[in-house]
Amino acid sequence: ENASTDMMSRALNGAWKEDYAHEFLNVGSTFWHGVDNEGSPTLWFRIELNRFDDLQVERRMKYCTMVIQGAIDAMPPDVHDLNFVVLMDDFKLSEVAKHPRLTPAFVKMFMKCCPDRLKRAFMVTGVAGRLFFNVVKAMAPKNLVDKISVIDSREECVPMLIQSGILDSEESVPTFLGGTAVVVDAAMDAARQNFPLMIANIRDEMSKEKVVAADAVLNTVQA
Repeated sequence: ENASTDMMSRALNGAWKEDYAHEFLNVGSTFWHGVDNEGSPTLWFRIELNRFDDLQVERRMKYCTMVIQGAIDAMPPDVHDLNFVVLMDDFKLSEVAKHPRLTPAFVKMFMKCCPDRLKRAFMVTGVAGRLFFNVVKAMAPKNLVDKISVIDSREECVPMLIQSGILDSEESVPTFLGGTAVVVDAAMDAARQNFPLMIANIRDEMSKEKVVAADAVLNTVQA
């Protein structure tokens, strides 16, 4: 626990640049951005941002753990759950096949780090990505698997993200999901390449969403 706390402290104080420069600057495939309409944060995974040629599984799992734990530590007292958007449809199967331990390691990491916090997950698999989902189904408990919606394409995923409150509207759909919101793209890119900024942003978004919700309740009561 002390080692984990020290790692987080170093990351939030700028050491992520030396400890995880490769993961953030060259990959940045796992990052926090946005909250749903109940204030639960959303963790995004974009496999097309992964570099598999020099991937080290243990190092990648430490990076993912730090990203997840950073937002959990930043959660307000009344926020407990997280959303997950997994985009597994844009990669070469031959590249992933070089790292057979990667998917099982990720599932084990998630189950160890936050097994009871998943609110909902949207997984865009395409054809090859279904192999990843099959591993998840084999390793994860049924109550977690039941929270995962498997979708064939990014375009089909967009209405579900809007309905769930993860995306506000058609105007907030980033370009990698077929939208035109370049402002959202820029915000995501800035966050995924700067760990302290990403955690500060998601902390503010979680808190702001709760303030907005409280104001709405108060206005309803007063009306």
